[in-house]
Amino acid sequence: MATNWPTSRDTFTNPSSSSTLDSPSHAAQHANINDAVEAMQLYAGLVLVKSQTISTGAASVTVTGAFSSTFLDYMIVGQIGCAVGSTTVYLTLTGVTGTPYDGVIYYNTFGAATAEILAPYNNATQADIGHWRYGGSMIISQPNTTGYKGFSLSNTQDVTYMRRGGGRIQSTTASTGFTIFPAAGTFSFGSIRIYGFNKG
Repeated sequence: MATNWPTSRDTFTNPSSSSTLDSPSHAAQHANINDAVEAMQLYAGLVLVKSQTISTGAASVTVTGAFSSTFLDYMIVGQIGCAVGSTTVYLTLTGVTGTPYDGVIYYNTFGAATAEILAPYNNATQADIGHWRYGGSMIISQPNTTGYKGFSLSNTQDVTYMRRGGGRIQSTTASTGFTIFPAAGTFSFGSIRIYGFNKG
């Protein structure tokens, strides 16, 4: 039986303790479960690709094997602490050189009755991904393709600021990983996880 998922749920026949291998068919049971699992893998949403710990005192962290043709878009989630207060964290894609990073960051100061501040940048050597001490996430579109890439940031928080933003990476290099580094000082702690969005 071919799987009905995701249109509808499959109905399986469970063998009893007295069932023989041909009633229900043992081979058919395996084939049905295999079909259902394969279909679920296509529609599972986010799939964990890799996780990595950020070492205390590191000036940068390179994540290899993060991107491949298996997925088109990816999400990076985690916490990143820096030794120097509320410092910005930057990201570069592996193999992408020059000044292809364009973006904009919006940020607010906690407890201050001030308007949101806009901080655009273009033709930069890295992407500004904000402050991640209390958590953050970003989506990178098409990092492993030969087309331009896009990225968007959720609200990322540190001691002083909350940031959000996004941008583009004008490079046709297909990247398999990335490097993150603080604008000043070193990392004090952290861990990140990379998820792929299923194409189904």
